[in-house]
Amino acid sequence: MHESVILPILREKVETQPALVAAAAPPMATEATAPHPPSASSPASTTAYPLWVLFEHCGEAMAAGSQTSADATTLATARSSGGHLVGVSLRLVAPPAPSSICVYFPDSADRAGSTVIAAHGDSVLIYIWFREGYHKNTDDYFVYNAGAAAAQPPRPPSLFLLPPYYLTKEEMEKMHDCSRVPVQRRLQTEVTGLLRRGEDEIIVAELKIATAGNATARHMEAELLLLRSGLWSIVRPAPVIHGHSQSLLSSWTTHTVLPVGDRQLCWVDVRHGILFCSVFDESPVLQHVPLPKEAEEMEPLFGQGSSRNVCISSDGSTVKFVGVFPRCCCGRTGSTHCQRSHHAYTVNTWTLRMDSMVWVMDGMVDATELWALNAYEGLPRVPLACPIASLADPHTICFLACECFYVRNGGDTTGWLILVDIRKKAIKSVSRHSDGQFLTGMEQLLPSRVSCYLDSNPSSSNHASSSEEGHIEQIPLSPMVVVDDGSSALCSWKSSPKSSTMQLSKVLAAFEEIQSYGFDPDDMLKAYNILSQHNGRRFRSLLGLPNNLRTDWLLMEVKATEN
Repeated sequence: MHESVILPILREKVETQPALVAAAAPPMATEATAPHPPSASSPASTTAYPLWVLFEHCGEAMAAGSQTSADATTLATARSSGGHLVGVSLRLVAPPAPSSICVYFPDSADRAGSTVIAAHGDSVLIYIWFREGYHKNTDDYFVYNAGAAAAQPPRPPSLFLLPPYYLTKEEMEKMHDCSRVPVQRRLQTEVTGLLRRGEDEIIVAELKIATAGNATARHMEAELLLLRSGLWSIVRPAPVIHGHSQSLLSSWTTHTVLPVGDRQLCWVDVRHGILFCSVFDESPVLQHVPLPKEAEEMEPLFGQGSSRNVCISSDGSTVKFVGVFPRCCCGRTGSTHCQRSHHAYTVNTWTLRMDSMVWVMDGMVDATELWALNAYEGLPRVPLACPIASLADPHTICFLACECFYVRNGGDTTGWLILVDIRKKAIKSVSRHSDGQFLTGMEQLLPSRVSCYLDSNPSSSNHASSSEEGHIEQIPLSPMVVVDDGSSALCSWKSSPKSSTMQLSKVLAAFEEIQSYGFDPDDMLKAYNILSQHNGRRFRSLLGLPNNLRTDWLLMEVKATEN
């Protein structure tokens, strides 16, 4: 079958991939009839789950007994603060397709809802609300735990209600609330994180930055609300290790909260850096780490999708920064109206060395490299947005491509979630979403490894996530022409056997220019080996870049071979 026919079929399979198990939610009228996951010997428990998933923030509210395609073996139940029996199950799909939670309510789900707030390890923090009457609302926070299907004996999923935090008299006076009825404090989704350690230790932490002091001497303070050992406490003010803490706090906006290892949470402002906090310490402090210098001068891309993000990579303790830099045809950073480089960009990734808190660039891919892939055919040629690092591979990033962010008055709102291997310059998988705008801002997807704890045979998870590791397209060797904008040289490449010698000779001829990049002899030899591989494909990629981007690109290629 011709390649142009095969690729659309493969893409359609990714888009229409069904949930792992289709099952109806059992009735939950009483605790006695509440279902339990089957034993490890049952067929359902041998289902292979993805190594990681991307949760949508909004959960699905469903009435008990309604039909759902979520996995019944992931179901866990608990009582709400109002005495209602609720259940949570998961609809798990391998990335880049989104996964979701389903929350079952005893009666109608019309006046109820849920939000996924945070995730770490085997646990997910979920906000569930009820509207029981005009004056009676219930706001509860639950932690869903996946258990350990591979343990002996297996530990089933569980759901437990967090104790509420009631506002103090001082806090109510600040809110000008004079009622004598206890008022529960609602956690702010965007500034609340979850940290899991061991089998029974969890911390929920909310960072609040507010104005303190009196009318004549006001200043900004950081406050931590912590749930530790089942008890709420407030650290006020939370010390900030930063040279200019007041200027930092006055301009700080938290965009996401990330768990780092099993001791730290970090609050991320994609403009001003990261605040690290060892939340298990008796007196936790906030340590500020700025973003890479290149990112500080980075121009934000036009549209709703964020062009930068700080993420946690595969081992759970590696912090990565991913930036999508708009560029011109000459290689200058910044967006341009030049037709030759319309929507052109480069993606750069950095890893934070935790010992020295220094950023090290470790990946680079240009738009021209991705657009040249067969797997990119049919996708919008616009800057990628909303980067999220894979929790299975440190060099794989999930991006969102949506035309409507950049094409005014009539741009397609379809969103395409794309898994890109930055090091191999390859597209691993693509998933279609009907509304790309839904996946931006606070609706950005939340990565989690909760799925791998549900697998009774963890090694089988490799097969469940085959869509991530499956269809990888390299830069094609079909006849094409590349214009070197720097030297105005026109290089024609063809994939015939006779052209191999010619291509290698052109590689050698080009090394006179490459030597001016300042490579030492060892790196020059490595660069030669890289550029002469794959019938000249790497060299063609180099010539497709503006001159002032080639040094960084080639250094990234050399570093990749060393690792």
